[in-house]
Formats: sequence, C-alpha cells, structure tokens
Amino acid sequence: MAAEKNILVVAEATLGKLPPATYELLTLARRLKATTGGALGVVLLEEGDVDGASALAAYGVDVVYRAKCADFARLTSEARLPIVQAACEQAQPAVVLLPHGVLGAELGPRLAFRLDGGAATGCVDVVAQAGSIHCTRPCYGGLAREEQRFEHGPVVATVRAGLFELAQPQPGSQSSIVELPALDPSELRVALVKRESDAGDGPRLEDAKVIVAGGRGLEGPEGFKVLQDLAAELGAAVGSSRVPCDLGWCPHSWQIGLTGKTVTPDLYIAVGISGAGHHMAGCGNAKTIVAINSDPEAAIFQDARFGVVGDYREVVPALAAQVRKLKQA
Repeated sequence: MAAEKNILVVAEATLGKLPPATYELLTLARRLKATTGGALGVVLLEEGDVDGASALAAYGVDVVYRAKCADFARLTSEARLPIVQAACEQAQPAVVLLPHGVLGAELGPRLAFRLDGGAATGCVDVVAQAGSIHCTRPCYGGLAREEQRFEHGPVVATVRAGLFELAQPQPGSQSSIVELPALDPSELRVALVKRESDAGDGPRLEDAKVIVAGGRGLEGPEGFKVLQDLAAELGAAVGSSRVPCDLGWCPHSWQIGLTGKTVTPDLYIAVGISGAGHHMAGCGNAKTIVAINSDPEAAIFQDARFGVVGDYREVVPALAAQVRKLKQA
C-alpha cells in the first residue's frame, strides 16, 4: 500500500444541496480515516451559486477541494476528470470514494487510470486492513461476494447507496477550503447540447421510502400504469427489474438491480418479479418486501416478509382501493 493514508470523497452539489449518497460516503470515509490515521478530504463539484463547502465543514471534513462552474450542468465527465485529478494530486489519497451511479461509472475507472491506481466498482464495503485496502462487491449476479485486495494505491472505489448510515455533524469540527480551477466547457472535445429527464412527479428511486416495482410478470407496458395508480396512492416511486426496461415497457432509469440502481426503502412492493439474485442485489436491503406474484414457487417469496399469490390485475387495484379508503377515513 502506498504511504499516503488520506481519504478523498467525490461529491456533487446539485439543485442547491448535497445528495444523501454524499453523507453515506462520509460515514464510510470517517471509518477509513479512523483506521488509516490520515486526513479526510472532499472534492466538491458545484454550481456557481451553491456553497456546499460550508455544509461539509460540520461533518469532520479536514479539507474541501472546491471547483465552481457557472454552467455546471453542462460539464461532462471529460470536464470533471481533470478537476478531480487535480484534487487527488494535492490530497494524495489512499482511497477515493465515489457514489455508484452515472458519475461513478463514468469517472471512477478513468480516474484510476490517470492516477495509475486500482478501481473497484459497485462496492458494498471498503476496509483498510494490515496496510492494504479490501473492497467487497457482489458477483455471480448477486449470489456471492468477492473481496478485492489492493496492495498499491490509490484505490478508486464506487460505493452502492443505502448501505451506510447518513453521517451526523460533529460539534466543533472545521475544514479548510482549497479552490480548484474549473475548466471552460468550450475548450472540451465533447459538449452537452441537451438534457432530458424521464423522471415523473413522484420521489426519486434513490430517495423513496416506498417503491412499487414491476417485472416480466406484468406482461407489457400497460402493467406499469396499474402500478403507477398504486404508487400515486402511496406517494411511492415506481421501479422495475431489468427485463421490462430492456423490452421498452418502462424507462431504463427505473431499473433496480445489480446493473441498475440500489435502493433501500422502508417498503418494497415487488409485482410480477421472480426474485432472481441480480435483482435482489439492488433491493434486498429494503426493510420490508411485499411480493405479489401468480407463481407460488417464485423465488421472491423467500425474501418477502409478506406474499400474495394471485393476478396482479386484481390484487394491485384492490390494494390501491383499500389505501384510498384509509386515506379518506
């Protein structure tokens, strides 16, 4: 392992605030810091009118490496890479932590190559032990876990959401701020010319406390309209397993699983989902799973706390009607 012991977290402030994933990474980073004895830094990418650095100061962050950009939303991963690399050259971290999402997938491996370090994606844990870094990640469709051991750093790891508690403020903590030069998007080879969102009016999957998700058993895109009616009554987000997304029944942004999003809601209602390991890798940490499936032998019932065997076309509307009655009572 390299001599450096510092830990660096990559964070983005969007819509004027830091996402929950940042505070989860800070919890992991503080645990690593306690083991390595180094400093905790955050490289903060933020819009010009946002001051996320002041929010981070109360969470045990020693140094905030900040890069501002007036047209932040148009910066591509190509633009973000040299900014984060510049922070790494100053921080000299043993571990760089990123959220496992679009940012992590595009930036993590590229950053590891630039730093001549190692990369581990989709991690569920990162531990410093006996002078090396151990990264644990799912494999074989979520049926098993592998541990990758890195003797040489830095190690760039993307971490799945919902696995760590949100970091809590530490009284009396202070941090210094290092300003990084931001790149001009006009100088880049790739430009973002348009951004479209397929998100609905409900909560984001990553933040939702209740999720209604559908699988192949819905037998078509019409089935998701049935789920959306229930989700509207529950104030829930709508998700999906991989097959409906691949078939075009719903947007790919709804996909939950090993190759999709990782969610940890209080309530996860799985409708027409078989319960394969690669899907459960993305929702298995939900507090309560309710399964609705016409196949009594479906694997999802092994992970569900409550199960209903029946046709979702009858069960889901009946459930929505009961929820509506309770809300009106």
